[in-house]
Order: sequence, then C-alpha cells, then structure tokens
Amino acid sequence: MNRCLTMMIAVVLAAAPAQAQKAAPEAAALAAAKEVIEASGGRAEALKAMLSVKSAYLAQLRGQEPAVIQKAQSVLDKLLDEKNPAILAYVDEMQAAAIEFYATRFTIDELKSIGVFQASPAGVKFRAAVPELMASMTAPMMRFQQGIQRELQTQMQQP
Repeated sequence: MNRCLTMMIAVVLAAAPAQAQKAAPEAAALAAAKEVIEASGGRAEALKAMLSVKSAYLAQLRGQEPAVIQKAQSVLDKLLDEKNPAILAYVDEMQAAAIEFYATRFTIDELKSIGVFQASPAGVKFRAAVPELMASMTAPMMRFQQGIQRELQTQMQQP
C-alpha cells in the first residue's frame, strides 16, 4: 500500500512542474477561445449549472423537518441568487479557466471552426442533447465507480 501511495504522489509531483511551465496563450488565441465560449452559451450554462446545485442540496434534506428544509431553502435562495456577486465572480473564474483551457489546446483556426459549429443549428442541437447524454451515462458511471471501489477495498486488504 505504501509503495502504491508513494508512486501516486511521485506522479502528481512530477506533473506539477510541467503544468506550471506552460506558456501563457497569445491574445488572439484567448480572443478566439472567448468567442467559442460566447457562441456555445458557456457563461449562461456555467451559471445554470451552479444554480442547479440548490436542488441537489435540498434533495439531500429529504426526510428532515419542514423547518430545516425551509431554512435551507431560504439560505440557498440567497447564496445561489444569479445576481449574487460571489456567484458572478465564480462564473467569471470558470469562464476564464475555460478560455485558457481552449486557448492552450486548440489553434486559432480550430477555435474559429468550433465557434462556427457551436453557433450553428447543429451546434445548438448538440448542446441541447448534452444534458440527456450526461444523464444516460450516470448509471454506468456509478456502476464503474462502485466496481473500482470494491476492487480497491479488496486489493487494499491483501498483504
């Protein structure tokens, strides 16, 4: 077990300097990546995803006293308000991370092509289908994770 953990830590530490040494993307690549985000409605989608956690938190409270649920609802309504400056700052941070991600992985021409696709009827249809796709993968992913967890526990118990 210690050998495995040591090896995992070594891999993470070895990868860290490589991440830190990446060159900053050029301004034109950042601009093209921002156009991809705008064409794909990325900012609105990020905000929607952040605000959707409210229902997940409330679902965890099922079976609690109504007063507890009402208090949580009230707090979450304030915390997860789309005009909350903290939420908007997180969306800005997510957008900046996505822009840098795209700008460092695609050429400017590729980004322009992606932006054209995202704004096209096919791109709009594609994005609309993504939540359904993600939902259809939830059960297989859970089975996979449970299988890995069982196997990890089994392997960890072996000498």
